[in-house]
Amino acid sequence: MYDVVIAGGGPAGLNAALQLGRAQRGLLLSDGHAPRNPGHTVHGFLTRDGVRPGELRNLGRQEVGAYPGAELTDALIVAAHAEDEGGFAVRFSDGRETHARKILLATGVADQLPAIDGLAELWGVGAFNCPYCSAWEVRGQPLAVIGNDEMAAMMAVHLTQWSPKVVLCTNGTAGISPELRMMLQAHEIEAVDAPIRRLDQEAGVRVHFDGHDPVPTAGVFLHPEFRQHSDLPQQLGCTLQDDGTVQVDDYGQTGAPGVYAAGDMARKPSMPMPSAHVVNAASNGSMAGVAIDQELATENAKARVQQLM
Repeated sequence: MYDVVIAGGGPAGLNAALQLGRAQRGLLLSDGHAPRNPGHTVHGFLTRDGVRPGELRNLGRQEVGAYPGAELTDALIVAAHAEDEGGFAVRFSDGRETHARKILLATGVADQLPAIDGLAELWGVGAFNCPYCSAWEVRGQPLAVIGNDEMAAMMAVHLTQWSPKVVLCTNGTAGISPELRMMLQAHEIEAVDAPIRRLDQEAGVRVHFDGHDPVPTAGVFLHPEFRQHSDLPQQLGCTLQDDGTVQVDDYGQTGAPGVYAAGDMARKPSMPMPSAHVVNAASNGSMAGVAIDQELATENAKARVQQLM
């Protein structure tokens, strides 16, 4: 039996594995190599600003693999459930079955992009969801935001920190209130309400509309909806919040005993939204790894006392 099985080999899962490996825990990390988007570089990560995501993951795997108690597999976890006698039974895509005392979910989320022709091909390349991750590279150039709600309007306002010309594209839906339109006007942000026909990668990204001239930009930003990348949270009885994230406490513990979650798939109720920042995912994983080790240590200590009674 492993001390911990970790589902997900991104920054959250790897950093948890690093902490647990250093704590001499026996762990098995499952990595399906399916990042959230094909972004070319990682930013905002101290000492690794501009690193390629694949390189960061490979470095993490090497560091985790250096600890004797850490085992990594490319097989996906397809099923898991709590056992009556304690711990969890885990089954992998290659048919392997094993047991663990604790489970950490770090399987991430999958973005649900609007049905706009060309958007999927540009996702992570010319279309982005995070100004902190991507706006610096297109600073000083025209930008666009796709969306028709308050979050989209506020993102457009925020992007004026990086660009003197920002356009809000509502894609033919009038969801922007008069108050928000006044705010857009105060920041000299044009709102284009025509339906978007397609996005083309032409010296940046060109937004084509029905009934409106194309808008040339260096990049477009949007907050797409998302879903859990795995159904393991439901299998294990985790509580899902209104936005689909797994509810966790300050230490990454879910409502299901022995199950932890970290990264952009989870958030505390006090947080307005999950963070898409790589460094925050790594931090969540580190905290969850320490919390798991502490819970295991407490259980071991109590068991030793019981042996003397």
